[in-house]
Amino acid sequence: MTGKLVLFAVSLLALAGPRAQAQSAPKPADADAAIRRLGTAFVQVPTHVGLSVGIVDHGQKSLYHFGSTQKGRQQVPTAQTVYEIGSVSKTFNSLLRTKPEKLAGRVLSPVC
Repeated sequence: MTGKLVLFAVSLLALAGPRAQAQSAPKPADADAAIRRLGTAFVQVPTHVGLSVGIVDHGQKSLYHFGSTQKGRQQVPTAQTVYEIGSVSKTFNSLLRTKPEKLAGRVLSPVC
C-alpha cells in the first residue's frame, strides 16, 4: 500500500512539475518591474548606498542603476561606476590574475 501511495505522489509531482514551471516563469515586462521594485527597495535600507544590476538574456542587455555612488551624495550610478566590494574584490582579482588557460571552460559565479 505504501509503495502505491509513493508511486501516486511521484506521478502527481511529475505531471504538476512542468506546468508549475511554465506558469511561474516571469514575462520580460514582469521581470523588468520586479528588478525595478527590488532595486528600489534595496537602496531604501539605510546601510545600502547604491546598486547596479546587469542582465543578458538571449543576447539582449539590460542595465539598472539605483541609489547613489556615495553615501550623502545624490549621484546615480552609471555603467562606468566601479564598485569596491571588499573581500569579494580580492577573490575576483586573484581569479583574473590566474592564467587564462586554467579558467578555460569554467563558469565563474558570484560568491554570495
